[in-house]
Amino acid sequence: MPRSWHGTGFDPPLTYRYDTELTLETHRSGVFLGSTDTGTAQEMTLLDQLKTGIDAAWMRIADLLQEAEYIKITRSSFDPISGVVSQTSTITRILVGLVDYTASTRPGSDIEAGDRRALIRAADLPTTPTPGDLLAVDDQTWTVIRVSGDPRLFHDLQIRR
Repeated sequence: MPRSWHGTGFDPPLTYRYDTELTLETHRSGVFLGSTDTGTAQEMTLLDQLKTGIDAAWMRIADLLQEAEYIKITRSSFDPISGVVSQTSTITRILVGLVDYTASTRPGSDIEAGDRRALIRAADLPTTPTPGDLLAVDDQTWTVIRVSGDPRLFHDLQIRR
């Protein structure tokens, strides 16, 4: 049974262990999971656990996700002679969760009526999104306005038409 160290005045140990069917040892460098029967241990960091949890949650909501194309603008150049701006882009097919902002989140913010949130698993994009990139969903193209989230886990994008 885990001990609670809160309010005792003692610092928690660097390592603790639960001896049940599975052994859990926590060190400053990560979490080790292993079976008490085999004596083997496999390192699993908190980040690995979060990635696994996000992957599982993503699969559970798969029927709510939409196919999309993420268009990363990689380079723009201007030809002063012709007056033409050319762009180089990379297109990545992804699944995205589109969510409407509530009316209560708009006042006093840079969120405009019609803006949406696009939730994307970080593992699905080869690079980190940036404002100005594009997201094409159902024959509509949205511009990325703001990027938040943890780039190791997920991207939470504010998008606008």
